[in-house]
This record gives sequence, structure tokens and C-alpha cells, in this order.
Amino acid sequence: MTIQRHRPFEIVAVEDLPDYPADLIDAPPAADFFIKFFHIRWLNSRLHLTASQQVQGMALNLFMISRSQNPMGSLPNDEAVIARMLRVTQEEWRSATAQPIGPLHGWRQYRAGEQIVLGHAVVIEGCQDAIHRREARDASNEEKRAAQRLKRLSETMQAIGCDKALCADPVLVQRIDEWLLSNHNGQRRRPQFDALIRRALEHAVRLGWIERKGRAP
Repeated sequence: MTIQRHRPFEIVAVEDLPDYPADLIDAPPAADFFIKFFHIRWLNSRLHLTASQQVQGMALNLFMISRSQNPMGSLPNDEAVIARMLRVTQEEWRSATAQPIGPLHGWRQYRAGEQIVLGHAVVIEGCQDAIHRREARDASNEEKRAAQRLKRLSETMQAIGCDKALCADPVLVQRIDEWLLSNHNGQRRRPQFDALIRRALEHAVRLGWIERKGRAP
């Protein structure tokens, strides 16, 4: 229930409240370093079209403030604390919340573990989008790092005397890379790393990854 004309949230049993999205609880701060803002959605919202400039300013600031809270996108279930977060007096807060559309328009109570927090569907949607975009970036970066690592491994294998056919075998190179990841935690610096690659190649021969006719150093 939204707060209008300074009415408090409806009193609901904690067990009847919806759960706050688990992926936004204890979310890493790095997952949210900027906010994607849909200005057309905002400009066509009831809050923008009917609320006072005072209320609109508070509402926008609450959207931003909530992104740095835990859970991400939430606000405390305490209007006095929210007023302090906005750096407004209690009188200014009461004036804003007494208006037909107040700064907590669209916010409702959620259960987040042992606590009750306020959440807004649009803010939650934006936070989850930020989390998913960060995960996609991380996956893309990891794929690029893996591709570079495999390329360097193939080049190193050729440099120590492996057949070109072996070095160009993506399945073999990936298997050797996986063995190296499991058996070596340091940097892959030559010439120290060459001996470890030879061990990996011996392991590959024993497991039949490399046929005997294939030349390994």
C-alpha cells in the first residue's frame, strides 16, 4: 500500500508479506556502479504527472538512495529514518507525505530475512537488471580471458616442440588448460612453465588424449 496523505502502511502479519528478491540481498556493491534510467517511463508516470516538484525530487532521491542499501533497492521501514536519509526535517517530510501523491508512492512492505523493508517494483526491476548485466559482463570477460589463455598455451606448446596438429587441436588444448588450472596456481611464465606443460602432455598421453604418433616434446 502506498503512503498517501501521511497514512501509514497497512499493518500486515510478517508471514503474509512477499519475500524481497533473494538475488538483491547482500548483492556485491560493484554490481551497481551506475543507474539505467528510463526517462520516458518516468515522464509518463502518475508520480511525475501529478505530484508536486517537492515530492518528485524526494521520490527520485529515494530511488537513488535505495540502490546503495542492503537489500539493494530497498528502504528502511521507518519514515523518520527515510527523512534523515533525504536530509529533510520531519515537518518537510510530513508536508510531502500529506499530499495526494507522496514520495513513497508505489513502495510497499517486503520481508527480507528477519527484517521488514520497503520495496518498489520498478526499482527492484532496475536492480535485477543491473545484477544480470554485471553477470553477463563477467561471463563475457571470462570468455575473453579463456580464449587468450588457450591461444597463449597453443603458442607455448608449439614453441617447446609439439606438432602443429596437436597445437591446433582445440579439444586437446582445452583439456591441457584444464589440467594446468587444477595443478598450477601461479603465473604461466617461461621457461619455468615449460616443464609443467611437459607434465601435462605426459598426462595427456597416458589418458589417450594424444595418439603415440603425435609428436610431443
